[in-house]
Amino acid sequence: MGSILIVNPKASGVSAEVVERVRAVLPADVEVYETAGQGDATALAREHEPTAHAIYVLSGDGTYNEVVNGIT
Repeated sequence: MGSILIVNPKASGVSAEVVERVRAVLPADVEVYETAGQGDATALAREHEPTAHAIYVLSGDGTYNEVVNGIT
């Protein structure tokens, strides 16, 4: 597996345009996952951490915290 990008679409400053601009500078094989609610980022990070080369996050600090909790 390549890399994943975890996106909170409701975070301040996050829009479809911003996601595409970020995605454009990441590796071509990056898979984008959007969160829908609390705990989603933790679950996504936990699920993909064993096989992902990298986990990128586009969101606010709450989602970053969830991702860190998912991989530790």
